[in-house]
Amino acid sequence: MAFFLYILVLYTFCASGFTLAKGALVATTPFFFVAVRLLIAGGGMLTWFFLRGHTAPILTRRSLFYLAQLSVLATYLAFMCDLWSLQFFTSAESAFIFNFTPFITAIFSRVWFKERLTARKLLGMGLGFSAALLLIGSMPRFSGQLVFSLPFFALCVAVILGAYGWIAMRVLMQEERLPISFVNGTSMLIAGFLALVSSYTAEIAFWQPLPIFQPQLFVMVTVSAVVLVNICFTNLYSYLLRRYTATLLSCAGLICPFIVSFFGRLFLGESLQIGFFVALIVFSLGLLLFYSEELRQGYYKLY
Repeated sequence: MAFFLYILVLYTFCASGFTLAKGALVATTPFFFVAVRLLIAGGGMLTWFFLRGHTAPILTRRSLFYLAQLSVLATYLAFMCDLWSLQFFTSAESAFIFNFTPFITAIFSRVWFKERLTARKLLGMGLGFSAALLLIGSMPRFSGQLVFSLPFFALCVAVILGAYGWIAMRVLMQEERLPISFVNGTSMLIAGFLALVSSYTAEIAFWQPLPIFQPQLFVMVTVSAVVLVNICFTNLYSYLLRRYTATLLSCAGLICPFIVSFFGRLFLGESLQIGFFVALIVFSLGLLLFYSEELRQGYYKLY
């Protein structure tokens, strides 16, 4: 029961990120928003880490290698591709594309951690993905001109890099034994500086003096995104990686579009179709099947 509560809270944080990011594009440019979010979140986490009396851990060559990948690939490039492509997609469409994450994570986990993909696991993942298809079927279809376009490609790159990021995170925490807050804070701070340079280079026309169009909305959205996504979601996900496999957590992420749809109903007055509830039932069955199989395989114990 605790696992399902964790998942609900975790992906509520995640779903809020899609809504907040979409709102941020009205107030500022995508690269600048990424830079500010990451610099504030990364700086805050590292400050808190050292204020609690911790000292910087000794980094081996292997840990530096994975930390660099986490910073540059899974944080900087993934965030930049995601926010840029969001200009061309709705938040629900973006959330739907992220449902490919479990399949990519499963491949990475098979290579790095030798996690077995049994028939029951594949069936569970298939049910979860089918649920997402049912959900998207009740929404406006993707515009034909967006499919296979540069924004679509950028969003797919963000999904792949994000999936690999959790693999790198798991290596750093479980094998290199690095603290969660140190890893997250360092990777975000490095990525934030890279994003700031990218913003000043690619969005220089909007720096007059800063690329902020609506200051009040910018502050509100940025603070909310930093707290809910960069701090709460990232650290809770990292914590759960200590108990559950990356594949299971990614599979559970198929619930994200449902929460995004619920937020649309709650905050935007969008109606919920019967397909939403049917898809939710199918998703629940798929997640239960996958979860029970991982318990049977002994990847973790049920507390």
